[in-house]
Amino acid sequence: MPPTTLEDRMMTVERELSSVELELVEVKRQLAKVLGSEPPPQTGWLKQVIGSMSDFPDFPEVVRLGREYRASYITPGDEDL
Repeated sequence: MPPTTLEDRMMTVERELSSVELELVEVKRQLAKVLGSEPPPQTGWLKQVIGSMSDFPDFPEVVRLGREYRASYITPGDEDL
C-alpha cells in the first residue's frame, strides 16, 4: 500500500535515502579497495569543528558569554549536573 499522507511519503523517502547512503559508502569502500587506496578514515563533525575558531580574535569573549549563559540556567541543587 503506497504512503498516503505527506508525512508517510517523507518517511518513505528518508528511509530510501538512508539506504542509498549506506550503499554508497559500501561502493566507495569497495572501489578504494579495488584501486588500491583506502579512503581516509571518517571523522565526526565535532572533531572537525573543535578548535577551528580558537584563533578568532573574539573567541575568549564568545566562550565567556557561553559560560555565562549556561550558568544563568543552573538552579540551586543542579550544580553537579
